[in-house]
Amino acid sequence: MLIKLEQFAPDADFTVPGTIIDLDGMVPTVKGYKAAPTAVDAGSAALASECFGAAVLRKLDNTTRVIAGTATKLYELSSGAWSDVSGAAYNAAADVRWSFAQFGNVSLASTKGDKIQQSSSGAFAAISAAPKAGTIETVNQFVFAGNTNDTGFGDSPDRWWCCAEGDYTDWTPNTNTLCVSGRLTSAPGRINLLKRLGDGIVAYKDRSMFIGSFVGAPEAWSFQEIPGQVGCPSPQGVVDIGAAHLFVGNDGNFWMFDGSRPTPIGTPIKEWFYSNLYSEYAYRIQSVHDRANALVYFFYPSTSGGGTLDSCVVYNYRINKWGVSDRTIEAAIDYVSGGITYTSTYATTTTFSAASSVSFESQFLTNGQPVPSYIDTSHAIQFINGVGGSWSLTTNDFGDDAQVTTITQVRPRFLTAPSTSTLVNYYRMTMGDSLTTDATTTLGSGRYDFIRAARWHRFVVSGTGGEISGLNVIAEVSGSE
Repeated sequence: MLIKLEQFAPDADFTVPGTIIDLDGMVPTVKGYKAAPTAVDAGSAALASECFGAAVLRKLDNTTRVIAGTATKLYELSSGAWSDVSGAAYNAAADVRWSFAQFGNVSLASTKGDKIQQSSSGAFAAISAAPKAGTIETVNQFVFAGNTNDTGFGDSPDRWWCCAEGDYTDWTPNTNTLCVSGRLTSAPGRINLLKRLGDGIVAYKDRSMFIGSFVGAPEAWSFQEIPGQVGCPSPQGVVDIGAAHLFVGNDGNFWMFDGSRPTPIGTPIKEWFYSNLYSEYAYRIQSVHDRANALVYFFYPSTSGGGTLDSCVVYNYRINKWGVSDRTIEAAIDYVSGGITYTSTYATTTTFSAASSVSFESQFLTNGQPVPSYIDTSHAIQFINGVGGSWSLTTNDFGDDAQVTTITQVRPRFLTAPSTSTLVNYYRMTMGDSLTTDATTTLGSGRYDFIRAARWHRFVVSGTGGEISGLNVIAEVSGSE
């Protein structure tokens, strides 16, 4: 009996064939599930202290700048070293993080504790007329700021601003220049995040969303509330996949928004995720996009992590399936590499495998391609593109209430063989009873051999590396009642 591994769905009925009820270290693919990539050190120096936000900003000539912020400083990465490009002593923190955007050739950085900073090269400097802002974004010829504090209106968590058209330094309200400001008051809460969607912009609050459209003078921009009580609690919990946003909601569900209405995508894991999420710190959730593999990594604080980002769920939006790849991070970042070659980078080594744990087909080897990355707790950049690591998956319960089956063998269908693999069999005679742990069997000759008679069987398969699509369970009916 071949059981295809359909999807990770811990909230589903655990007797449905093909359901994966527990998962660790695996991401979904078009063909099955594969070992999640291990981290690869980028080879750059570590930041001097904890990172409270980082971004890769792309200029008009397609060159990029890597900017990271700590509590008091801004840094730029160049040739593997971080240079201090601060314009002042700043006031960021774990709960007052940095937000970044690019306006033409000008890089912008913002935190609610300081005025928006700008730099075309070298050190940043405050835009004297700009507000302080918890989130910034650029759309066409405008810079937007949300959750602001300014001399005219004071601290206004529900306020948004846009600069004068084409002039990021002009923040004086004027209908002729289209510099305007407004508040989003039809739903409570602060503006957590502003995110571009096509030619429009979406403002996310905890339990609401507003979409802004350009309408010209005198209003410049008009915001409409999206029906429903769906929002995003985190300033860095939304990923733009091109035609839509993917984000984690305030209710523990995950959503897709294409400009019309939000659609739930997290149904198979919603309850499981919410039970593992330290909801008090949900606003710290961060995300990063693996474009090459259509994966989005959502890093979140677990109930056992004390608020640190120590866990991660992974969504494949091509096939609408979920995986798990836990790791501890400070900041997520879409790193853009300059590309490497064996000759230039590894000339002193004898083989590629001896030189690097980067997967041979990795987009890191292609010049200018974004690589999903993060800054770890040692304040250093790590690529999420190494060889497949260790993993485990727990199957649904196989069996029937009315008959006993004897299993003599399980043959995994590996699309790529792991370096090692084991299977642990669990069983019980009556659904509702506790599971009994049976033998641990090592993969040999492409199979796990054991004998067990019971009404219900469950398997925990683990390994290192590889990709799997199903299990062929060899069983026969031993009796019935």
